[in-house]
Amino acid sequence: MVGKVVQLDPYKVGNMTVLKRPDASKARGLLEMVARQVQPILRRRQWTVPLLSEMYPKQRNLLGLNISGGGGGCSQIKLRLREAGDPATLLPY
Repeated sequence: MVGKVVQLDPYKVGNMTVLKRPDASKARGLLEMVARQVQPILRRRQWTVPLLSEMYPKQRNLLGLNISGGGGGCSQIKLRLREAGDPATLLPY
């Protein structure tokens, strides 16, 4: 009997990093939820996101950045997870 070969999905979020701030474990949980939610889009478009990370920019209205272009060729997606002006408070998901 031949064993079933399981092929890993190459179209996914690779690694995740959060800032060293209060509630870092909750912030990681938010990134994990985002990664799960975008998985079908990544698969359908055959895109990968090598690094999904938290950012806390000075610009209050900046919510995210795509580093190194788009179209599946990005190297990192950065998301704001915390309230502008209050780095201890996570945004609701």
